[in-house]
Amino acid sequence: MDLHDIDQALFEVWEHIWNLKYLLPVNAQEERDKFFSSEDYEPQFKYRDLDFDVVEYKEKLQILQGELENYDEPIAVLLSQKIEKLISWLCMLENRGTPEFTKHSLAYYGTPTPELITKAETLLSLKGSAKRQTISAEQAAAMLQEEANKLGLQCQVKVKKGMASRADCVMPEHTLYLRADAEFCERDVKKLAVHELGVHALRAYRGQETGWKLFVIGTAEYETTEEGLAGFKEEAAGVSSKKSLKTKGGLVMSVHWSLEKGFRQVYELLREHFVEESAYRLATKSKRGLGDTSKAGAFTKDYIYLKGLGMVTTLSDKEREKLFIGRVAIEDLPVLSKF
Repeated sequence: MDLHDIDQALFEVWEHIWNLKYLLPVNAQEERDKFFSSEDYEPQFKYRDLDFDVVEYKEKLQILQGELENYDEPIAVLLSQKIEKLISWLCMLENRGTPEFTKHSLAYYGTPTPELITKAETLLSLKGSAKRQTISAEQAAAMLQEEANKLGLQCQVKVKKGMASRADCVMPEHTLYLRADAEFCERDVKKLAVHELGVHALRAYRGQETGWKLFVIGTAEYETTEEGLAGFKEEAAGVSSKKSLKTKGGLVMSVHWSLEKGFRQVYELLREHFVEESAYRLATKSKRGLGDTSKAGAFTKDYIYLKGLGMVTTLSDKEREKLFIGRVAIEDLPVLSKF
C-alpha cells in the first residue's frame, strides 16, 4: 500500500468507529427524572451497542500500522500517531459502563493540570450578562446557513434531537448540527459562526485541499488545538463572553471533581456556581461513559477547551495561521514544517 492508500483506509476505519453517540446514555431523560425526584439517587447510565466489532477494527488498524513501517516520510509519522490514537479510542468504547472506562479516557484525553484547575477555579466566580432575547434552534440554523454560504463553505446547518452539546460540526457529513431544544441569542449565532464555521469547518475544508484525508478527520492531538483556536478566534472577534469562560472553567472542574467523586457530589459543587440545568448538564458531560455514576470516574475530554485556549494564546500569528492547513495540532508544527 502506498501512503495515500493507507490514508484512505484509515479514513474508512475512522468513519465506522468515530462517533460520540456511543458515549451518550440512551436512558438520559429517564435518569435525569429519577435524579431530580430523589435526594440521593445517582444516575445509572446505559449505552447503545456498537455497530462494529472492536477486535476486527483493532486488527485493521494494526495492519495499517505495519504497512507504515516501510515509510519514513513526515505524513507517515502523523498517520502512525493517529492509528495509535484510534486504537486507544476503541479501548475506551469497549469499556463503557465498566470500572475500566476512566483509565482509557485518561489514556486518550489526559487530565487537567494543577495550574489549569487553579485557572478554572478563578473563572467560576465570573458573573454572566443579563439574559438576552432568544431565538429557536431553527431560526439560528437559518442564520448560520446564510453565513456558511457567504463563506463559500459547502456546509449544511441542521437541527437534531438528543445531542449533548448545543452545536456539533460533523465534517464528513458536511453538516453543522444544532440541538433541537436549545435556545440561542444573537451573540450565540455570531459565536457559532466563528467557532463552528470559521474554525472547525474551515480547517476541515483546508485539510481537504491538501489531498490527505488525515487533515480532514484530524491528526492525533488535533482536538485540543482546534477548541483552543475556536476560543481564541471568539475572543478576537469580540463574541466571547464571561458566561462562556465560566462554562469552560466549569467543564474543567467537573472533570476534576468527577475523577474523585460521584455524580451527585459533583452536581452539588457545580450548583454553587451554576443554575440547576447547567450544573446537571456539566456533570452529565463528565460522567458519560460510566455506568454507575455514584463511583469516582470521568470522561475527561471537556477540560481541553480551556487547556487549548491557553496553548493557542501563547503562539505567534504565523504559527496560528499554519494551523489552518487542516485539522492539525500544535504538536504537529515541527513535522508540518517539513511539508
